[in-house]
Amino acid sequence: MEFSLLDPRGNQPVQHTIPLSAPRLHSLEGKTICVYTCEAVPLLMPRIAELLPRFVAGVKVVVWDSSVGGKNGKAIIDGKLVPEIASNADACIAGHCE
Repeated sequence: MEFSLLDPRGNQPVQHTIPLSAPRLHSLEGKTICVYTCEAVPLLMPRIAELLPRFVAGVKVVVWDSSVGGKNGKAIIDGKLVPEIASNADACIAGHCE
């Protein structure tokens, strides 16, 4: 009699990471920050937009949600911010939306 068994731990595939390549701001102070809200994070992102000015001096928050601008309301298309945000904001904070 012959048996075949599977390892209960499973076979985890090797994970290949991609390092962050976008430039980072030294500080958010005095900057215009876009906070992108979408259906995936409908409660978190508005709260970030509300709290950010309390913790960062001089920050201006612009809320961008899926109901405004961009292609289908998206703030990031092909890995780049839509022009309306890129030309008017220093950075964008987005949840896992795209």
